[in-house]
Amino acid sequence: MSHRWLGFWLCGLVVLLMSGCSDTTKNLGDGYVLVLEGGGSDHIHKEGSTLSGVPYGVTRYDYDDDFIIVKQNPREFDDVIDPREFDYKHGRDTSYFWVISKANSGLWGPLDEREFIACRKRLGIPDELVLASAYE
Repeated sequence: MSHRWLGFWLCGLVVLLMSGCSDTTKNLGDGYVLVLEGGGSDHIHKEGSTLSGVPYGVTRYDYDDDFIIVKQNPREFDDVIDPREFDYKHGRDTSYFWVISKANSGLWGPLDEREFIACRKRLGIPDELVLASAYE
């Protein structure tokens, strides 16, 4: 095989491999991004710090200029890269909720549904924010 063909095949292989490694991100404002990786790996963090925001398992979210609300199904085990520990008090086989205040980078969660409703009321989060699928 000539060197030209070998170079062509190597370039094609690199392009193919790199196309499978890209994540989709959605800008949520004020430096926050939703990272869509699939397979239970979707998460929200502030740009420049992967140790902020909601860990893996984001399934639904909504946001406005002031808040981000999130529904999460946590992974079975904590991420070894993220040293934060969260208290999933009802086990990891149930859904939890999170609230991010963009103004002060406040983070509340994981919350059960009752705590989430109380947090929304306490912070004055508008009813117009509704949890929609991360893939809509």
